[in-house]
Amino acid sequence: MGVKDEDSKVKYDYPEVIPSLLISLDSLEDSTEISRIIVRTLVRTLNLAGACLFTKAQSGSFEVNATEGSFTDKGNQNEILALISQF
Repeated sequence: MGVKDEDSKVKYDYPEVIPSLLISLDSLEDSTEISRIIVRTLVRTLNLAGACLFTKAQSGSFEVNATEGSFTDKGNQNEILALISQF
């Protein structure tokens, strides 16, 4: 999925990421499970340390919907929440 070029930078095969994600989501109907699958697939496919998916509540605030890896830590989630709340 990821290969290093001559500058030791990882380049991802994004055309491979999307179909992998769609296959994972194909049979799901539950939005919570879909969120978990999205986050898990992206972390594994892109070899990330972690990811966090937020949704915007009716009140306008952001809520954690799914986490994986380093973003299961509440401190990391709060740092990202502080950043995205500025937008």
